[in-house]
Formats: sequence, C-alpha cells, structure tokens
Amino acid sequence: MSSLRTRALVSAVSAAVAAAVAAAWLASRPRSEAIRLKDDGIAAQKLLLDRKREPLAESRPGERAVRTLREPLDSDSVKSLWAFDETCHEYDPSVYFRYKPGLDLDFGDRDGVGRYHVHTSEDGYREDFVRLPAKRDLFVVVVGDSHTDGVCENKESYSNRLEAALQGDRPGRTVEVLNAGNGGFSLYNYLGVLEKFLDLRPDAFVVGVYGGNDFREVLFPLAYFGRTTVEEDTPAEKQELERGRRLDARAMNQSFRSILGFRGHPQQVKRAVDAAVELVGEMQAICREHSIRMLCLYIPSPTEADWQAHADVFDRFRKDLSLTDADLRRESQMADEFLAGVRAAGTETLDAREALVAGGGPYFWNGEFHLNLVGHEKIAEALRARIASW
Repeated sequence: MSSLRTRALVSAVSAAVAAAVAAAWLASRPRSEAIRLKDDGIAAQKLLLDRKREPLAESRPGERAVRTLREPLDSDSVKSLWAFDETCHEYDPSVYFRYKPGLDLDFGDRDGVGRYHVHTSEDGYREDFVRLPAKRDLFVVVVGDSHTDGVCENKESYSNRLEAALQGDRPGRTVEVLNAGNGGFSLYNYLGVLEKFLDLRPDAFVVGVYGGNDFREVLFPLAYFGRTTVEEDTPAEKQELERGRRLDARAMNQSFRSILGFRGHPQQVKRAVDAAVELVGEMQAICREHSIRMLCLYIPSPTEADWQAHADVFDRFRKDLSLTDADLRRESQMADEFLAGVRAAGTETLDAREALVAGGGPYFWNGEFHLNLVGHEKIAEALRARIASW
C-alpha cells in the first residue's frame, strides 16, 4: 500500500455503516423473522470523540504536512468497529472486510426473490470461478455495495451480465468483469478496492455509487479520519428512526434512514456530497496515474426510481413519518450535485436513472428493495453501450 493513498479504511464506521454491513446478512433471513437493525449512536459518538482527542502525527522539521483520506487499521480494530458477520466475512487489510473464500451457500425463499446460490472464489469474490483467470484481454473491475454484490445468482449480477455481453462482442478474446462488490461497502471501501487491484493492471474500473445510503455512510469515516464528530440525533429523531424500523427495517436501511438523517441534519448534505466527490476524485487520480479507464455509475434507490412498484410500503413511510416532497427529492438533488461535481473533476459518469425509466420496472425486489433481475439487466445494458463507445 502506498503511504499516501493506501490507507485501509473506515474506522469510524458507526451505526450507519455497521447496520449496512449487518443488513447484507440479515437480508438473507426469512421475511417472517423480526429484524431489528442496530443503531449504535452512543457508541459511534464515543468512538469519534476518542478519536478527536488523539494527537495528530507530527511532521519532521522542514516537511510539509500531508493530509490523507484514510489511515490503516489492524484486524482487531476492524473487528471492534465493523459489524460484519464472521461466518461469511473476514478481515482484509485493504478494504477492511471481504467475503470468505470458497463459500457455497443457498439462501432461502424471501419475499419476491426466491432461492439463490452464493459462491465465492478463493479470493473472496462473488464469482463462480475458483481463481481469477490469468489470461485477460479485457479486465474490468466493478465495485459497489450490496446492489452490485447482488441479491441473485452470481451470473445474474450486472457485472457478470456485462461480462457475458462483452465476451459476445469480442469473439476470440478473453473478457473478465470482476464483481468486487460487497454488502456494506461504501466510498472508502471502493477506494481500497481500486488500490488493491493496481498490481493486476485492470483496463477499466467501474465504481457503483448507491444513492440510497452511500452518501450518509461516508459521514462517520470522514469524521473519524478528520478527527471531528457527527451531529447526534435528538430524542425525537431517534423515536422517528425507531418508528421507521418498525414499519420496515429493510426499507429503512436501503433508503429511509438516509432520508430521515438528512432531513434532521441538512447541514450534512453538502458535507456528504463534497466527501463523495473528493473520494471519487482520488480514485480518478489513481486511475490516470495507472492508465485505467474509470467510470462512475450512479445507482438510484427504489424510493427514487421505483416508488410505485413498492407504494404499499413507501406510502406508509411518507404518511407515518410526515415526509414532504422536499424530503423525498433530496436524494435526487444530492445525486445531481454529486454527478456534476464528479464530471467537473474529469470523471466519466453513467446515471442509471436513465436506464431504470418509469414504467419499465419494477427494478427492485418486493420486500427486499435491492436490484432485481430486471434492474441488473438494465444496468448491464447501459454499461455495455457505454463501453462500446470506448
């Protein structure tokens, strides 16, 4: 790892990130089972306060102080800060945690999803191969959270659908589109994945940013590494969060937790967007340095792109939590600001809202709220068209 960039990520991972990681495992359980996503507000704030008190590393005389986006964490620190399930995940020095190698799991029936199989390679990726093929005429690394990881068979994820399409477009050549996504990942993890793969010299790097929680989940690691804090929820806001979880814990995790958080703390909006733009900018700088083509893919949440298909659940949130049109538009506004900032910094973007058009869905599983097979297919088609233009 380089001293400047390769800082293994997110220590501050408070409730939001911890809940997101845990949710990837919780989501595999039957819908009838009660789900209570943990919100460690007190523990997270204590973590940030303790970190804030730590002295900054002093520069040697004559040296210029260099601000870094991330700092390394050992396995004990990661285990104490991340709520990943150790039956499926393990420590990774670059990205904090990853799937264990050689998983072979059947996930049970759930609302609207049915059964699907999860297999991981010997390096812990959601792929059906044992190890990454050595011969790669075109090598694309794709990273994202659980929507990229896929609540589906490995071959049905948008990464592997893209691989099949590109292979068909390039007869006689070997194409590998690696799905390096993982439930619970966010922007700091995405940067770690890129750094981890530099020695394998990918031709292209696609980072899938999920609007439903990636922006909020950047706040705690941002505060940790910056030795600041994140505004605490008031007692009334905590009661709202609890009501939301009782309405539907999965819908909360995939979108409404962020909607409520940014409604209660609007000052966090710009901070989150600016941090996301900065992190993508760092990824772009690394890609330029190593002659890697980069694409930032924006994946909208079901509340932004698929409301009518899930109105029975989402309308209850709107009514019971008194959400206004302005509250519900905030995700789209943040996405617009994020994409504009990323493009202004020279990064190519693909906005999946243009692929997940109204009336063509549903694009997300009922009761699950992750991309369904249609959603994965549409995003793969959009990626294929963009790469063809390269």
